[in-house]
Parts: sequence; structure tokens; C-alpha cells
Amino acid sequence: MLELPESAKLTDLPDVALEDGDRFFVPPQPSIVNVFGAVFSEASFLYRPEKRTSDYLALAGGTTKRADTSQIFVLKADGSVAGSGRTWFGARTVSTNVMPGDAIVVPEDFERTTWTKDLRDWTQILSQFGLGAAGCKVLRGN
Repeated sequence: MLELPESAKLTDLPDVALEDGDRFFVPPQPSIVNVFGAVFSEASFLYRPEKRTSDYLALAGGTTKRADTSQIFVLKADGSVAGSGRTWFGARTVSTNVMPGDAIVVPEDFERTTWTKDLRDWTQILSQFGLGAAGCKVLRGN
């Protein structure tokens, strides 16, 4: 893979020795940006140079409650990965420049739970403990 500037010209190509049978293929530039993961509407959007990561996330309906917004990243068309970055105060920013062919990935937060799920889990534990204690009492014969 050749790393070239955004608006490369023929003179920007490095000197690469080609041999018989070698082919040099330049694919057409993609015109879309993909948004995947914990968003309301996973989709592909037309690339617009003025749009940033946050704009494409907004087009996808925003992130869901299960989204891990601290781990959003951009999978670049060249295969590299760009994080969403951090500010001086430690907050995450979602302003990474997006290029045609890139994919914005919003992972789910699997460690996040709701208070109703926690309450159900604790209720289940306590009821199982109560049943076990009642069973022991029956086996002892009062």
C-alpha cells in the first residue's frame, strides 16, 4: 500500500521498480462513509468534506444508550485506525476528520447495566438464599 497525500499527483508517487507482469492499479475513490455499531440507524452516507465524525453520527440518529462513546473509532480506508482523541481535560472528542471510504465504529458498552437488571439479580440471589435456608430447616426437622 502506498501512503500518498490527500490530493496526490503523479509526481507524489514513490520510485517503485516494476517488473514484467506487475500491474499498478488505482481504484476509484469511494464516495461514502459507513457508520456501524451502537447507533440508531447503521448506514452509509455520501462523503462531504465539511462533515466530521460527530456529523455522521448525528445522521445515523446518534448513539444508543448501550453505546460506549469513550471507545468510538474511525477505521480508515487504508486500514489504519484513528481514535476519537482526548482533550486536555481528559474528555473524549468526536471530531476526527473523516475521508471517503472510512467507517465510523461505535462499540457497545457490555459492562453497563441498568438498575432494574441489578435489582432483579439481587432479588434472585436473596430468594435462592431463602429457599436454601428453608430447605435446610425442613431437613433438620424444625
